[in-house]
Amino acid sequence: MKKLVFLCWCTFLAVTAVSAQGTQSDILAAVDQFQSAYKAGDVETLEALLADDYLHTNSDGGIVPVEDWLAWNRSRSRQLADGILKVLVYDITDRKIVRPLENVVIVSQVITVHTEADGEISRRRLRTTETWVRLEQTWKRSSFHDSKILYK
Repeated sequence: MKKLVFLCWCTFLAVTAVSAQGTQSDILAAVDQFQSAYKAGDVETLEALLADDYLHTNSDGGIVPVEDWLAWNRSRSRQLADGILKVLVYDITDRKIVRPLENVVIVSQVITVHTEADGEISRRRLRTTETWVRLEQTWKRSSFHDSKILYK
């Protein structure tokens, strides 16, 4: 009987580990797809990866309605296409997946962005916190908040 209980427990742990690993690789793929789309100005992909009730909060505390955020990204996409805006650096570091649950995941990461527009170079580092939810087997970004990290 003890062997049977032990085997059942080991099977449960193995299945849970595979499920968590699958969830983690799936969420990382979705987050990477989102970041690549943002860098490239691919608004269609960004929109497809947003939950209907998406909440975007900037580091100044302002909440940006999803329609306004998408409109801003459409303008940014045109600037990228026209060469008005250039992304010089777009690096993701210190990524952490916090509380990976079956259908909800919190992702924290540092994004370093250097852009050039009108001959001016902008350098930003942001710590972001994102909530991702699995809806109909697809991971979608549900909320976002960033905090500025000062350059030293």
